[in-house]
Formats: sequence, C-alpha cells, structure tokens
Amino acid sequence: MMAKEGEAFSKMIMKMGRKQSVRVPRSINKKCDLSEGKIGKHRYFVISKKDAKPRRAVLYLFGGGYVLPPDKGDFLFAVETAEATDAEVWFPVYPLLPRYKLVDAVRMVMEIYGMMLERFPAEQITFIGFSSGAALACSVCIQNKQEGFRYPMPSSLILVSSGTQLPPSGEQMREMERLAPKDPMIPPSFFQNIGPLLAAQEDRYLLSPALYDLTGFPKLVLYYGTHEVMLAFLPAMQAAAGRANVECTVHIGEGLCHCWPMLGFTKEGRQSREEIYSSVVEPRKSHAALTGGMNQEGTGKA
Repeated sequence: MMAKEGEAFSKMIMKMGRKQSVRVPRSINKKCDLSEGKIGKHRYFVISKKDAKPRRAVLYLFGGGYVLPPDKGDFLFAVETAEATDAEVWFPVYPLLPRYKLVDAVRMVMEIYGMMLERFPAEQITFIGFSSGAALACSVCIQNKQEGFRYPMPSSLILVSSGTQLPPSGEQMREMERLAPKDPMIPPSFFQNIGPLLAAQEDRYLLSPALYDLTGFPKLVLYYGTHEVMLAFLPAMQAAAGRANVECTVHIGEGLCHCWPMLGFTKEGRQSREEIYSSVVEPRKSHAALTGGMNQEGTGKA
C-alpha cells in the first residue's frame, strides 16, 4: 500500500484517513488509573499505576505514518511504561492526515506538554516516540526553539525508528534502496511522497530535524534496526547532534525490523524496553552535563 505513487498514493492516504477510530482496551481500567480529556476535537489520555503518586512523566507519541491512529499495542505499551517507571504517561491522539497537517499535531502536543509542566518539572519529563511519533517529538522541540524556548526542554527524547529528513537526500535514498529487500514494512518511496502532504512550504522546517540546528535540545536516545530502511537517517541525525554538542546514544538491533522495541513478546523487544525504562528513571543531572558531547553505541546489539 505504501509503495503507491502519485494520485494512487493520495487516494490511499484518503482511504486510510477514514479509518481513524480509537478504541481503548477495556483491560486498562483494571490495570491502572486512566483519565481522558480533549483539546478541541482531539482526545488525550493520562495513565498511571493504580493509586500511585507518580514522580515523573512520559509524553508518549504513537507511530503510524501520520495516518494510522494508535492501536491496542500502543495503549499496552503506555500502561507498561507507567508501571515500570512510576511515571504518569500522557498519551495524545494527535491530529492525522489527510484532514490535518504536521503543524496541527505539533500545536496539540505542545499544549499537552505545557499541561504536563504544570505538574512536573521539565527534568522529570521524557518524550518517547515510535516511528512518526518519534519524528513528531523532534518537531515539537523544533517548534519550541522556534518560539524562543517557550517551554523548558524535556530531560530526553527516546526516539524509535525515527524519520528525520523529508525528503531524504540522494545518499539516503540510495541507502534505503540497499536496505529495502530486508524491510517488509516501509518502502523508500513513502518518504518522498509523504512530505508534501504533511507540511506547506512555510512549515517545512518541521520535517527535517537532521538539517536543523539542534543546539539546546535534550539528550537523544535513538533506536534503529539493521533490517529497516529508516536506518539510512541515522548518520545525518548523529552529525546534527554532534554539531550541536547534544548527547546522543544509539542502540542498533542486529537483524531486527522497524520499531522492534514494540515487540515486547520477543527477547530483543523485552531487553530494549528495559533499556528505555531505565532511561526514563535515570535522573537528569543537568542540561549542561547533557551537552558535553556524543555517546555512541552504534555497534551495540540488542
């Protein structure tokens, strides 16, 4: 489906956009405390352990190519995150294509983050994003900087299989084509086709964190698999972090697919989740300490 081109691609996005209903698993209310609110027409959820007083918070941004809504797995991941980290997990169902643009999602998530800051200091807030949700986390921080750091930055961004440059460069496309036979999920052409639908010319700066000046950004924790085309984005993002003197830790899943930490039923997925939860729990020393350079684990195996 995602390999369609031209008008067929646009029609596919329109068709997917008609199937964006969100169903919250009934089991969640038994496992945790769950509240729901709205910003305009868009829902958000706040999840925490039963009768707990969370000491920190997580902003969770689901993936789905900016078209697909969250599914059961997203909610269960949020619940597990709350239980494992003693965090209050904020889960916005942000605006999606084709009705909305990326800037609409950014505005909603920024408003959510402002609400979180009323309850928790920035150093106790972590952003976790998968796929398009990871890219959205970066876009929110870009917009925050564009607005003169309207809010203090969160302690860290944990970004799983993030697309960080739209449209991709020629070198990135060549690397994607090389990786494509190993990737059963996303074709390289998707990244060339989705950008024009996401942002008008004046908002294009939100599409490419790897080309943006990341000075002032929080610590980055990046996850990619060797069997996903989005691995092609990693060198540019590492270079951007290096130019900005932003700490950047990289976890590479050898032989693993797009968003492999979501696969909690596997040994590799379980291990990566434990790493993610440790990153959430570990206290942030200071912003100055986190901008001392890059820490790379680019050859690490899951």
